Amino acid sequence: MVSGQKKKVDWKVFIPPIFLILAFCVWIMVDPKGAGVALNKAYNLVTISLGWFFEWYAVVLFLLFIYFVFGPYSKKRLGDGDPEYKTTTWWGMMFTTNAGVGVLFWATMESFWTFQAGPFGSEPMSADAARWAVAYPMYHWGPMSWGMYTVFGLAFAYMFWVKKINVARPSIACESLIGSKLANGWLGKVIDIFYMFGLIGGVATALGANTPVVSELFSKVLNIPRTLTLDTVLLISWAVFIAAVVYTGLNKGIKALSNFRIVFSFVVIGIILVFGPTQFILDTTTDSIGHLLQNFVRMSFNLDPHTPSTFPQDWTIFYWAWYLTFLIPTGIYFARISKGRTVREFAIATVAASTIGSWIFFGVFSSQMLDTFNKGIVPIADILTKSGAAKAAVEIWSTLPFSPVILVMLTILAYISMATLVNSSIYTISMGSMKELKGEEEPPGWIRVFWALALGALIVAITSLNQFKAVQTLTVVGALPMIPVTLMVLLSFMKTIKKDWK
Repeated sequence: MVSGQKKKVDWKVFIPPIFLILAFCVWIMVDPKGAGVALNKAYNLVTISLGWFFEWYAVVLFLLFIYFVFGPYSKKRLGDGDPEYKTTTWWGMMFTTNAGVGVLFWATMESFWTFQAGPFGSEPMSADAARWAVAYPMYHWGPMSWGMYTVFGLAFAYMFWVKKINVARPSIACESLIGSKLANGWLGKVIDIFYMFGLIGGVATALGANTPVVSELFSKVLNIPRTLTLDTVLLISWAVFIAAVVYTGLNKGIKALSNFRIVFSFVVIGIILVFGPTQFILDTTTDSIGHLLQNFVRMSFNLDPHTPSTFPQDWTIFYWAWYLTFLIPTGIYFARISKGRTVREFAIATVAASTIGSWIFFGVFSSQMLDTFNKGIVPIADILTKSGAAKAAVEIWSTLPFSPVILVMLTILAYISMATLVNSSIYTISMGSMKELKGEEEPPGWIRVFWALALGALIVAITSLNQFKAVQTLTVVGALPMIPVTLMVLLSFMKTIKKDWK
């Protein structure tokens, strides 16, 4: 940590989200039924009214990604000197951004939901729906999504390594568009507050979706009932464990946990590929990639306005809104590890490596889910209706080869994945709460402990509703303030490079 002047909390940015979290928790405690109904209405309002915007925004960002690969800036270098990491290491860091129990859950259950819904008029649970069941999640976790992150990664890489501005606040990234006075004044505060609102919504969705999965795994392995108490105990243990580790500055411990998580993920995948339905997995993955490529444009503009289906609103729009809340922090991560790369190198690596990483998980776990369904081993739909998505996912994983060992491995992986997810989320939100952090400076320990406890309370509140739609709503609503923030960052970046790189 760099020594120097005392790091100060930006109270104008810090306090509004705290009031929001407090009010939300009280609301759920006082009127849980009313809160659930209101959240459903908010979700439908945003996804139906603004679905067209989210789809066009994603398409424009993807076209910008292509522009940076082939356009006039493609050979521009992001900083002086040699790259910080070897190319293989760098690609590996991009590739492994997906390793964790979260992607295993989505690969299993989003595919079943898609199979059950039957996109584009396909009969639910049919062979035609099965082709979409893997292809559509691959679309949501493929080049379109990573292309969005790439554009904002370039914006912050340019700011860090070319302009030598080492402050990761969206208000500073907007300076060339709105001017230094506004960026450091009231408008900058509004931008940073909006960023915090959106980020908390996105983090809450990630934690709210994954917490029940971890709880169900513990319930299965330890043969104990899954209750809200178990969820709460797990959340508290994550918060306390990570707060203690981060507060004492044991960064090597966090790195070791992350590496362990990655190795565990690929060991599980290897076991499934070798001892599971190998032929079916390879055939289904190959067929699904072809189906995706054939229908890429159609999927990119699908809103299905002529039928009562809400599939694109429930999934594509939800995902684009969720990714919108993470465009800036994920872009910052990609930027931090990419010093010395050309624009083309950066764009290709982020999209290609991240997409390959996602597709491996989805190809294996989505195909395994379909194989389980085809053989009638698990009544997935009944479990989903009666006990929820987390329970259904765990029962599907229980059919894996060497399931007693695999489930223990998945439980350990899930706990560590959530610990590292909580850590990165706390760290990012804590950084946004500070007036200024430069170089290797870190947020104070007490503020990270505070955010660990605040996020824990928020997730306990949202999981108590026992509604997956409520979890999704936090993202969709949180994405609204991120629309103007990301647009200003993007316009500022394009204006700056047009002037500087000519």
